[in-house]
Amino acid sequence: MKGTPVRTITIAVVFALGIAVYWAGAVLRDTRMQEIRSGERLGSKETCLDCHGDMQGFSPFHDPEIIGCASCHLGNPRAKKKKASHRNMVLIPGNLSNVYQTCGTADCHQSIAQRVEHSLMTTMAGVITVDRFAFGEIDTLSAYAHIAELGHSPADQHLRHLCASCHLGNEKTEFGPISERSRGGGCNACHLPSFAKASAGKPSVTSAQALRDFSEGGRVRRSFSEGGSSSNNTCRFQHRLLRLS
Repeated sequence: MKGTPVRTITIAVVFALGIAVYWAGAVLRDTRMQEIRSGERLGSKETCLDCHGDMQGFSPFHDPEIIGCASCHLGNPRAKKKKASHRNMVLIPGNLSNVYQTCGTADCHQSIAQRVEHSLMTTMAGVITVDRFAFGEIDTLSAYAHIAELGHSPADQHLRHLCASCHLGNEKTEFGPISERSRGGGCNACHLPSFAKASAGKPSVTSAQALRDFSEGGRVRRSFSEGGSSSNNTCRFQHRLLRLS
C-alpha cells in the first residue's frame, strides 16, 4: 500500500500533462487559422479568391477564407497572373495519388490518409486475389494485389465490369461534383457529395453515398439500407480498416 500515493500522484501528473498538451495544441491550431485568415503566415493573402471569390469550400473547416486554396490545390497562391497561379496546381485534391500533398499533410489528416491508403477499400486486395485464383491465373490465395495495378486479363476485366471501379484507389479524373454515378476518387468518394453551398457541419458521409459505393456489392448495400448491425461495412468504418488489412 506504500506505493499507492506515489502511483496516484503519477497518474494525476500524467493526466494533467495530457490536458495541457491538448489545450496547447488547440491554441496553436486556432492561432494558425487566424494567421492564415489575416494573410500574415503567407506574407500576403492568396490571390486565388480574386478570381474564385464565390468558392465557399465544402465545410466550415475548409473555408477558403480561412485555410486558403493552395492548402488543397497547391499552385502558386501569390501569383497575380492566371498561368503562373495555376502552375503545379492539383485540379482534384483527395485522390490517393496526391493525398500526402493535399488532404494528408502533417497539418491536416495525415493519420487518416495513412490508414486509408492501406485499407481494403483502397487496395481491394482480397477480392482481386480470389478472382484471379478462381480464373486460374494464379495458384495461391496469398498473393498481394492492388486495384491501381489492375490489368486486362480475363479476371481483371471481370472485376472492371463489377466492383473495381468504385474502390478508393481508383482516380477521380473528371472535375465536377460527386454523384451516385461517380466512382473512386480517394477522399472525394465519401467527403465531396456535391458542389452545393457548404453545409453547417463537417463533410460527413450520407446514406446516398454509401448506397452508391456498395451498389455492386449487394450484400453490403442491402445490409446498409436495412440499418442492421452491419454498419461496420459502410463508408463510415473505412478510416479504421487498416487493422483489418
